Amino acid sequence: PAAPSQPAVPAAGPSAPVAASSAPVQAPGQLPGSGPVGYGQPAAGYGQPAAGYGQAPAGYPATTGYSASAGYGQPPAGYPSAPGHPWTPGAPAGYQGAPGYPGAPGYPAAPGYPVAPGYPMAAGYAVPAKPTATPDGIALAGLGSRLAARIVDWLILGVVNIALASPFLFSFLSRFAAYVDQSAQAMRDGVPTNPFGVYTESGLLPFMLLYTSITLVVTSTYYVLFLRFAGATPGKLLLKVRVRSWEAEGLPSWSQAWKRWMTCELAASLVPFYGLVDFLWPLWDDRRQALHDKWPGTVVVAGKRPR
Repeated sequence: PAAPSQPAVPAAGPSAPVAASSAPVQAPGQLPGSGPVGYGQPAAGYGQPAAGYGQAPAGYPATTGYSASAGYGQPPAGYPSAPGHPWTPGAPAGYQGAPGYPGAPGYPAAPGYPVAPGYPMAAGYAVPAKPTATPDGIALAGLGSRLAARIVDWLILGVVNIALASPFLFSFLSRFAAYVDQSAQAMRDGVPTNPFGVYTESGLLPFMLLYTSITLVVTSTYYVLFLRFAGATPGKLLLKVRVRSWEAEGLPSWSQAWKRWMTCELAASLVPFYGLVDFLWPLWDDRRQALHDKWPGTVVVAGKRPR
């Protein structure tokens, strides 16, 4: 019997046709159904900055070298750079601010910020110099007129103190002369003397305490009353200077008058060399105040008090 026939199998070869398939072609190692070949690659333009990204807003030029708009490094109009600190090559030299600011050369300020009255700018510096007037424009008194006024006050007070001490002044001078003679005789005899004997052995201590009390009462009355009601002592009135607060015009208060006397006359009578330091303090003080002006907040100004 004949053998059953086998179906013919077409031979494989380059000319063999391949049936088209509608299934998507998977890349090696790609999960099924995950997408076409090239999956995982960014879309066109992905990761690129959007149009205009990195550009400075209008009116704010960007930095050179940072994908900035052209012209970065140029200062805004009216703000050229200072010498030695150019914004960019070609920037005008000299920092010129808005006109009208009376500042140091090359560093004027913006309009609307004038220098306060009495604070002239120091040449070459953008910091205020020592003031020559109060904030409201009243000229400060010089050291010479203050010294002359103090000398006049000392003369007046000296006459008043001597007149009040005259009842016991003769006794005081007699005891003092006797003590000097006694000390001189002891030195000739080679007897050591006590340097504090003028207080403990002469009998002068009660007179000294009494005279000191008189001077303190006289000076406190003199300074406090004149400052409170006239704004100046007779010496200051003669030299046309007066005392007032730093901030505003007006007569010193009772508190200011007392504080001024305590830190001037009283302190000078208790602390050696305080009076000299107190007088010279205005030479380096920022407001030309003496030490006795600090606590009460006063200054000495020139001119008469406005009515």
